[in-house]
Amino acid sequence: MKTGLLFSGTALLGLCVVSAFPGCGSSSNGNNATDGGQTSDTSGNDSSSSSGGGDDGSSGDANEEGSTGDTGTTCTAKVMPTGKQILASATVTVQGVTSDGQVIFYDGNTMKLNAVAAAGGTPSVIGPWDKSQSLIFTSNKVALYWNGATQTTAAHGQLGVWTAAGGQQTLGTASFFSGVGDGYVDVSADGSLVIYTDNVTTANADIYVAGSDGSNKTKLVSAASIGTNCRPVVRFAGNTAVVSYCTAQPDAGTTLTANVEAYSGAPTWQTKQSFAAGDGFYGFSLGPIAAGDGGVSGYNIAYLTSAGQYVEAIGGTTPTLIDAKGSGGVTFMHNGTDIIYFESDSSMWRSSIATPAPVELAKGPFAGTLALSTDDNWIEVFLNQNSTTFFTDMYLVSTTPADGGNTPTTLANMATGANFGDAFTADNTHVLFFPDVVMSGSAGYVGAYDTYTLPPPVGMMPTTIAQNVWEEFTTTGAKTLYNDNYASNAGFAGAADIEAVDLAGTAMPTTLVSQADANFFVTPDKSTIVYSWSACPGAKAGIYTVAAP
Repeated sequence: MKTGLLFSGTALLGLCVVSAFPGCGSSSNGNNATDGGQTSDTSGNDSSSSSGGGDDGSSGDANEEGSTGDTGTTCTAKVMPTGKQILASATVTVQGVTSDGQVIFYDGNTMKLNAVAAAGGTPSVIGPWDKSQSLIFTSNKVALYWNGATQTTAAHGQLGVWTAAGGQQTLGTASFFSGVGDGYVDVSADGSLVIYTDNVTTANADIYVAGSDGSNKTKLVSAASIGTNCRPVVRFAGNTAVVSYCTAQPDAGTTLTANVEAYSGAPTWQTKQSFAAGDGFYGFSLGPIAAGDGGVSGYNIAYLTSAGQYVEAIGGTTPTLIDAKGSGGVTFMHNGTDIIYFESDSSMWRSSIATPAPVELAKGPFAGTLALSTDDNWIEVFLNQNSTTFFTDMYLVSTTPADGGNTPTTLANMATGANFGDAFTADNTHVLFFPDVVMSGSAGYVGAYDTYTLPPPVGMMPTTIAQNVWEEFTTTGAKTLYNDNYASNAGFAGAADIEAVDLAGTAMPTTLVSQADANFFVTPDKSTIVYSWSACPGAKAGIYTVAAP
């Protein structure tokens, strides 16, 4: 599902700059970023725009092949769904897939969320959904959604949670809307816990943690201040709840006044570790601790104080000063031994954690990071961000230090770029990006889907995989799935053809499904595509699964 860019002026992700609000984008399908170990406190919109509306997916009277649906598509044998139909309905749209194989869908007729197993079976009702933010989020076995999410200050409303085991629960009545891991809500590594805000006003909010089954709601922080210069930030490191917040707004952001804390020992949460006590900048990054000879593993936290950039083990006792000139924007590398961060002049640096030895990667200036390849060799960064759309310019930088610094490769030279899915292929042979995103109708944003081979060839233009693409996923090797030929006048968020191509070969893309509903999903094991299809009303409409090539 496309997430994280089209918020219609909600203030949640308005500051994706060095040392500013963490996690400006997050995948809405599968496990959250902290579970994988690598996160960035300035990650720009690495998912994509919201559906932004459209109709509710309902259709008119049932028609047979050869008729025309609400897309204006002529329904012929060439425009039909493929794969296994797991639910027949002309009024449903898929909204997410959990890690235990539950397909979350919205029924435009009943105006309720429901769940059905990806293998098929009897659906279960989750509950009413008013689409006030047009997005739900799945993380691990958990689905999160909001009702009555207002646009005042930052969108907040009633927070609902659902799991197959625990059913539907209401966690908060006035909770900030946010992608999972994006700052205002998160799910633990095993899916058993949710951390979130509640009792939101224009001035402050409380921070709570609870079981994903609704059990043991516990307030960790009362009256965290909300404003331009400080906001509450919440995340999990495994099953440890990590928060940053201010008790009052600092003056113009020049005084560091945030508390950064970790709470463990569910369900009582009595063990508290303090990293900054009124002398930190709000926000932090979490990453893995490299396994040592004894197999020790866990999580590190990176946080910023007036003394510089620190890293400390969650559950540890000794902070490590990485760089007195550090100014945040930390990305933990997947190797668990190094971080990438920014200095006060907006240049980008790399250092080992155990024995700090900062080395400049690129002079910049840069404002934040967008994505890091899983082999730790390449990083996407940005300088400028559109304050309305949250799109950015985009640059690719090698993470291998070079004498005099590395020269960035320009991916998007204006603040019109985005990652509407994965930023690198699974084998890290290609970088993937959308350099020039535009609004399509009133439903959301699309753009050309481009790629460079890695390392990027000097003096060459990127290869355009397809035009008018809504979103994309990678599977194995250099294979990518995406939906092309987007039409905004259909379904919950438009419709598009689901296509596949192997960038390692020379074969042309293959069309898997014609004019499926725009938001499609891939199961966590990358083997199965889940989509809804409503291009033509009738018995063919419904939810389908098809094997990913």
